[in-house]
Amino acid sequence: MTDRKPFTREAGGWESRVRGVAVHTLLEKLSELRASCTWDGVRAALSAEKPQLVAQILASGFDRVAANRMAEDAIDVAVTVSHDPTGQWVLDPHAEAQSEVRWTGVLNGEICTVQADRVFRAGNAPLQPGTDSWWIVDYKSAAVKNGDPDATLASLRSVFLPQVEAYGRMFRQIHDENIKLYAGIYYPKWQKLDFWELLPAF
Repeated sequence: MTDRKPFTREAGGWESRVRGVAVHTLLEKLSELRASCTWDGVRAALSAEKPQLVAQILASGFDRVAANRMAEDAIDVAVTVSHDPTGQWVLDPHAEAQSEVRWTGVLNGEICTVQADRVFRAGNAPLQPGTDSWWIVDYKSAAVKNGDPDATLASLRSVFLPQVEAYGRMFRQIHDENIKLYAGIYYPKWQKLDFWELLPAF
């Protein structure tokens, strides 16, 4: 089986990538802790993750000073997300929620594997109660351009659209072509969620 990528990932330097992985690691941990803790309890437990995070960054080739700084920065981002109502909603326990979930299927005639950061059932809009819709949410570490979050969101959606559409096509192969499905891109550094409905490709 060939593990192909049906889209092109965004460019970025090595340090940026390692920082992004560190934040992803902590967001996955937040969702895990949130399954059994209040948000106050989650934040209290977060500092215990620093040694493992430092070791992860050291293994990526950075020295201890840099690894400590990057780990602290990632923890700061995670703590900020834990206070953001939308970030809380993404990471809260939901029906059939999974983090870092992988699917293998056929896209564009090729067998490939994709991995989504967060998948769950919820309402038809962020923070809305219910289980009528599926949500596929990816985390991105992009920075705000020119101090304008709204313009940055609009420009980045076109960059990430092929990726999340691939997730949606794969997800429908596993579940049902007619499910109600939303894509979300959550930017933890600036606590913004861009989302839209993924329509079936008939």
